[in-house]
Formats: sequence, structure tokens, C-alpha cells
Amino acid sequence: MQFRTITALLFSLIFSGLCAQEVQNDRIETNEEHLIVYYDLIGEPEKVYTVSIQFLGEDGTILPAVSLNGDLGKVQAGKGKTIVWDIYKDLNGLEGTISTKFDVEVMEYKTSDVVLPAPKPKPPSKVVDVVDETKKKQKNWRTGLKVGLGRSRVNTNQRSLFYKGKFAPEIGFYTRYYPTKRFHLQPELVYRQQNFEELLSDSEKLIHRHHVLRGQLVAGVAPIGGGLHFNFGAYYGYRLSGDSFSEVELQSAIHDIADVNSANLDRLPFDNHDVGYILGGSWSFFRGGFVMGFQFSGSFESFVTGNYELLSEQIIDQQLRNRSAQFYIQKAF
Repeated sequence: MQFRTITALLFSLIFSGLCAQEVQNDRIETNEEHLIVYYDLIGEPEKVYTVSIQFLGEDGTILPAVSLNGDLGKVQAGKGKTIVWDIYKDLNGLEGTISTKFDVEVMEYKTSDVVLPAPKPKPPSKVVDVVDETKKKQKNWRTGLKVGLGRSRVNTNQRSLFYKGKFAPEIGFYTRYYPTKRFHLQPELVYRQQNFEELLSDSEKLIHRHHVLRGQLVAGVAPIGGGLHFNFGAYYGYRLSGDSFSEVELQSAIHDIADVNSANLDRLPFDNHDVGYILGGSWSFFRGGFVMGFQFSGSFESFVTGNYELLSEQIIDQQLRNRSAQFYIQKAF
């Protein structure tokens, strides 16, 4: 009888030690920068527990989560525990569902076992997904394609009512670099049409179309997070070629840009070089994997190099500066 009593008592103690502590109500949320795990640790308040966690991918593989902080290691029982994974320090991204596996062990309480308060991350502004980039370039670099649609026009010092904007597309490549989480640099090489319309009379107008290759450097700052960036930068454009379409009473004729001569006939009136500034804003998803934005750009100087004759009209002291406003999207490879 005594043997049975001792055996039952030992079994009860072992069972209590195994089941006295457990994790409940665990859930995962994400924001732009972190993956956050919330959980409750059920146990005895006078005990100290050792808590560890593993993250499992959709196929059951263990993910290399190293950059963790929060309620890990020595933890006292209680509700509202938090573990923060700085995911982009360990991975370029994830896709699919993610699950967690906790391991909790009881420790003997000691006065030296000081449990520090866990850091609390900012509440996630929105739940976001992250794209699988583990087989691509380093997480701080993104290379991709940019496409823009908008209107281009000119600012002028005279005859301003004679000029109108025209549809202007843009396409090119970019590389985005993140030196920090809230700042990026983006060099770009793009082709764009810089188009505008010029009225010569009530029945005649010219549609100018310039084919331009532009090198651009755009910086982005995200002071409030959430993928919203304020952009600024500069560009250098080189006019590859240009032509003008003359429309007279529904009849059109095309003129090469060489037909628009300077007054002394020794050079073209339009400079092939253009330098200007860029301002805008963008909304970034998946840490730059997909971006939507608006961009305004303008020339610093006039691209007219002197007086010129335009068909039958002589233009004196004309100054034209390129302006454009575009909506664009860009997608990383």
C-alpha cells in the first residue's frame, strides 16, 4: 500500500511539472518591418520559465529566425507576452502560411534570475505579406522595370497660351538600394517622350515630339512608415531625336527637327542636353518589390539655344523649360 501511494505521488508530481506551464492564445501579426508573435504563458507566478520558439514554413521546414527579442529566455508567467522577429535581418522574405512551435521548461527560481521587461513593438499599422526573394539578390537591393504614363509640357516666358501639354510615356530600368529601413536610393535609366503642342494660328499647330534618354537618381524617405515615401532627386536627359507634326485643317505633314532652324542657320534651336529636378511620392509594397507613385520633374534651364525660324514665323528670345507629371508603377525582378 505504501509503495502504491509513493508511486502515485511521484506520478502526480511528474505530470504536474510537465503540464503546469503552457502557451495559449498565440497569434502572428506583421508590419512593414517585423513579424510579431503575441502569446499568454500559463504557469506558476513564483516560477521562472525558459521559453524558446521556432518558426515553421508552409512545408514544415524550420526557418532561420535569429534576430529575435522580447519575451524569450527567462520569462515569468502572465498574459500579453510578445516576441518580435526582425525578419529582414535573417531572410529576404517569406510566402505562404507561417506557424510557431514553443518550447517551455520550468526553472528553479533564484534571486539572480532577473526577468527583464520585454520591448513592445509599435502596433502594426496593417498586415502585409512579404514576397519570397531568398534566391535573388541581397535584401537591400532591388532591380526591376519601371513604366510611367502622364503628360509633358513646357514653361515659357512668352506666348504661354500657345503651348499645351501632350501625353508622354516612360519606360526603363532601376536599381533600389536600402542603406536603412526608412531611406532608399534609386538610380534609373529610362526612355521617355517629351511632347508638347504649339499653336501657330487658329488653323495650324505643331506637335513636338522629342525622344529622350534620361539618367535619374531618386531618393526616398519614409518618416511615418507604412511603405509611404517622399521622393526627390535629379536627372540628366539627352535628346536622341525629335520631330514635329504640323496639323493644318485636318491635314498633317511631318517635319524633321532639322527643318526648325536657328535664325543664322548654323545650329539647331533646341539643346540636346537637359538637367532638372524630380519631386514626388510613392507607396512601396514588399520592401520595394512593387511600387506605385507620382512624379513631377522640371528643367533647370531653357532648352532653346537662340532665336529661330519656325516655318513662316520668326521666334525671338524664346525660353522653354520641360515639365512633366507622371503616374508610374515599378516591379522588381
